[in-house]
Amino acid sequence: MKACVWCAESIQDEARICRFCSREQTQASAEVLFEGRSTPARWLIRLGFVAIAAVVVTIVLFRQLRDLREEYLSFMGLAIAAVAIAFATFEVVRLVAVRTKLYRVTTLRVQVEQGVFSKRVSSVDLWRVRDVVLTQTLVQLVVRAGDLSLVSSDEVAPTLLLRDLPRARVLYDKLKDAVDRARRDGKVVALDSRG
Repeated sequence: MKACVWCAESIQDEARICRFCSREQTQASAEVLFEGRSTPARWLIRLGFVAIAAVVVTIVLFRQLRDLREEYLSFMGLAIAAVAIAFATFEVVRLVAVRTKLYRVTTLRVQVEQGVFSKRVSSVDLWRVRDVVLTQTLVQLVVRAGDLSLVSSDEVAPTLLLRDLPRARVLYDKLKDAVDRARRDGKVVALDSRG
């Protein structure tokens, strides 16, 4: 079995025409522009800030509540530790969710595979993409990462967000060129829907 170069459905290795999209498989093969997972830098920095904030809050509260009885102090310490553990757990769960996403960007389509216990694969053909937007926070600028938003004419997922991609600016430039090429090769004409 192989993936159709146009719709990514599984077809027979010998198939010349995809039974799902009815397109020939002899067309241009897809060059892989990026395949990998998002960078965990932003989430690790946020987790570090949460840990630092928990330590600072604990120190401040213990200094201000010195005169209280010992059982109140131990209760406050447990409460602060519970809140810090809850925040840390929340951030770790978010980190796992981000790291289980696999991005595959080719000259024909963008695929996002995500999930731990069940898998979900979504894809957008590049000829459907209307615009590519690069967004970088200060932390992402430092680690040379970024978020790419693909605005497309796809009815199911009109905007596909690729979060925390390493070397995002390089991928952005390659993706813009690939979108222009795919739209030109597919003879796609943009219609103005503003009336």
